Amino acid sequence: MPAKKDEPTQTTRPALEPVTDPYNVPVSVVNDIGPYGQADGIGNLVLTTFRFLSGQPKAKLDPVVCARLRFSMAMAVQLHTALGHIIEAAGKEATARKNAN
Repeated sequence: MPAKKDEPTQTTRPALEPVTDPYNVPVSVVNDIGPYGQADGIGNLVLTTFRFLSGQPKAKLDPVVCARLRFSMAMAVQLHTALGHIIEAAGKEATARKNAN
């Protein structure tokens, strides 16, 4: 069933195996990417979020680390594929909204 006009849509891939969350890992808001690279086939990626520092004429954005990821190149390919699907779906939804107006 298609989503109603104001209802958000989701792009998901069901897990191949059941995924549990026994530690109730919190959701992190990610605003930017910090340092990244690879060494000996192991990817490293730092994700950051912004702290807003007030007390200045303009609020200053203070990026802080919210996650450090280390992964194999196979996982990097999976991440690349997943993000590609998410971006493609979001583009299609934006185009559909634009054409509906």
